[in-house]
Amino acid sequence: MMPVGLPEEAPERSTMGPMTQQPPSVAGDGSEPGNPDWHIVCADLFKIYKVAQLEVVALRGLDLRIKRGEMLALVGASGSGKSTLLNILAGLDLPSAGSVLVDGRDLLTMEEPERVEYRRRQVGFVWQQAGHNLVPYLSAAQNIELPMVLAGRPRQQVRARTTALLEAIGLSARARSRLEQLSGGEQQRVSIGVALANEPPLLLADEPTGELDTRTADQIFDLFAGLNRRFGVTIVIVTHDEGITDRVPRVALIRDGRIATEIFNAAGAPPGGATDVGRREYTVVDRSGRVQIPRELRDAAGLGSHVQMDLQDGRVTIARAPDADP
Repeated sequence: MMPVGLPEEAPERSTMGPMTQQPPSVAGDGSEPGNPDWHIVCADLFKIYKVAQLEVVALRGLDLRIKRGEMLALVGASGSGKSTLLNILAGLDLPSAGSVLVDGRDLLTMEEPERVEYRRRQVGFVWQQAGHNLVPYLSAAQNIELPMVLAGRPRQQVRARTTALLEAIGLSARARSRLEQLSGGEQQRVSIGVALANEPPLLLADEPTGELDTRTADQIFDLFAGLNRRFGVTIVIVTHDEGITDRVPRVALIRDGRIATEIFNAAGAPPGGATDVGRREYTVVDRSGRVQIPRELRDAAGLGSHVQMDLQDGRVTIARAPDADP
């Protein structure tokens, strides 16, 4: 039986936490992979799928570091690799190459029993379809209780944790309601409660608002932020909705299987979104010196397949090579 709340199924780059609004850090400042501040460290991560006679590269040397207790959104178009990365972090899939550490655990070297225990105890997963996390004939409270009962937790602890989670997700008054009596947004709230039932230090959400209207989606994003503050859980949200970029402290934009850009929003930004003043956007440079230049900038600058680079007054400039092919 699949654990309740879970789906069935890098050159290094250091980045300061979202509350400091700092660009990627330099080696020797406490950003090393073994530093206990890092909850997740992905280095030079590759994932290649074989489809018939074809090979599909989902991740291409991806680097990502996430601090303990941080809330981060992974934003990218369909096929960019964001869901593949989430499945790897959940212990549901293995990379083809590279390394991934979660809370000091090397997911690549885990035996299957360790991987099952990791999924049950260390990570909670929220699906796009709330029904994947829920049992339809149980009430909201019973759904949240179930993973704790299966884990063998004492009844008193189960009741106390369920009460706390129902209050945290704003559904204390709907504790006895079954799924058919709950709206889509309420069902997703219960799903989040189920994912947090056994107190995992990491919560992963794959398109959690994909089937919700804009107003309800905003409420769910605000709920994630509140749970992050209240429980100190590390939260990674995958979405294709770029509207989230001003709603979370840190956003990583994934393009062609690599992190291309990161956005940091100011501490204390209102739940409805950060202002432009409190927003910092950085292009990511990995330890091999690779940089992804957005297409709109390449087109605006007339950049072709070759460019000229120069160092001027401490700034690296990139310009079209006049004698190169477009």
